[in-house]
Amino acid sequence: MKLRQYNGLPYKEVGEQLSLGGDSEPAGKVDLILGVGSSEVLRAAAWASCASGGNVVEPYPSYSAVGSAAAGIPGVNVERKMVALDDHDRLDVAAMCAAIDSDTRLVVICNPNNPTGTTITVSDIERIAKATPSDALIFVDEAYIEFTEDPESASAVEFAKNCSNVLVSRTFSKIHGLAGLRVGYGIADSGVIRKLKRYM
Repeated sequence: MKLRQYNGLPYKEVGEQLSLGGDSEPAGKVDLILGVGSSEVLRAAAWASCASGGNVVEPYPSYSAVGSAAAGIPGVNVERKMVALDDHDRLDVAAMCAAIDSDTRLVVICNPNNPTGTTITVSDIERIAKATPSDALIFVDEAYIEFTEDPESASAVEFAKNCSNVLVSRTFSKIHGLAGLRVGYGIADSGVIRKLKRYM
């Protein structure tokens, strides 16, 4: 309930219990899902998006676990399209948009980027979203968002509340130093959450 309040999500109609990927119906249009660290959320996103193949568009170098999980799905051919960062070690928005095509099932954005620490704006994420097929998932990894100068304006959570194919993941491992507790969560449209729960 506190996580829902913190992220501006509906919480009054939610009881005291939240499942770790159970079958309960989402509270509203936008929902929150808990994972065993954000790693479980990213793996579920990869499987939910790429179980039938397609390609993943991701920056390079960046945190590669989402693309790796998608490419590791047994019996499925998933192409990883690695898009080089620009000359300032930032995500190259134009190049990311150019790499996206009708076979793209998953677009990965790490904001701030890991390992470079560079950020992109929410308007850049919106630009990428416009180039992404509506049935593909845009995964925004915000594991280090609290280390930015202005986390609220840098975060894509508000954008995810109004876009049906955007998933934002967060973790307690970094800024809160609670890696051993393995607590992470994702925020997305309730339809995305339902798909993720099949793989958690």
